[in-house]
Amino acid sequence: DWVARCGLGVILDLANDREDAQLARVLSGILQHMFKHTEGTSHLLITNGGLDYILYWCRSQDPTILQHCAIALANCAMHGGPTNQRLMIEKKTADWLFPLAFSKDELVRFHACLAITALATNKELEKEVESSGTLDLVEPFIASLHPEEFANNWLHSRDNAQGRNADDLQRLVQLLDSSRVEAQCMATFYLCVETDIKLQQKKTQVLGQREGGGWLGGVGELKVGG
Repeated sequence: DWVARCGLGVILDLANDREDAQLARVLSGILQHMFKHTEGTSHLLITNGGLDYILYWCRSQDPTILQHCAIALANCAMHGGPTNQRLMIEKKTADWLFPLAFSKDELVRFHACLAITALATNKELEKEVESSGTLDLVEPFIASLHPEEFANNWLHSRDNAQGRNADDLQRLVQLLDSSRVEAQCMATFYLCVETDIKLQQKKTQVLGQREGGGWLGGVGELKVGG
């Protein structure tokens, strides 16, 4: 929250020049990470225009900017909590996720699908999320992917090479517990990818941090059951 309170004004002042592609690459990357900080930080960002800039940049043709935007929206949807999810819907985020989910960039498509499934798990927003049509794109896209290949690609990605921490994995399990089949599909695939990454990096201790037996056993069951 200190970063948001002290640096937000400077960042948003710089973002006023929305057409500067080089500046947009830098600022969208900063906002991408800030949306993962706390619910309070996300709320400050949204109410002070940070989300508006991300949504504006969703129309960009720049691959780096689009990646940052898709990840920022996924982070906000996953980490922002119900109040911020409502604000995302009010700002038509679900509609902006639709073109991102058709991107030729697999990373952009994946995070767009992650964002829309996270929003759909909020029962109060479910109907509005469905009306965007973006949710219908999740299952076909995930079905076209292979966890091991996806994990290998992520290991060579600067933003994803380290995989996810225990808190991130817990949020994925919350998707798994959703009544939405799209969320279950996304969580199952993502947890399998994370398991493969942790095994390759020999960081299996993270997989054991879940109460009641650890992550690895649960994901193993998903692989057998899926």
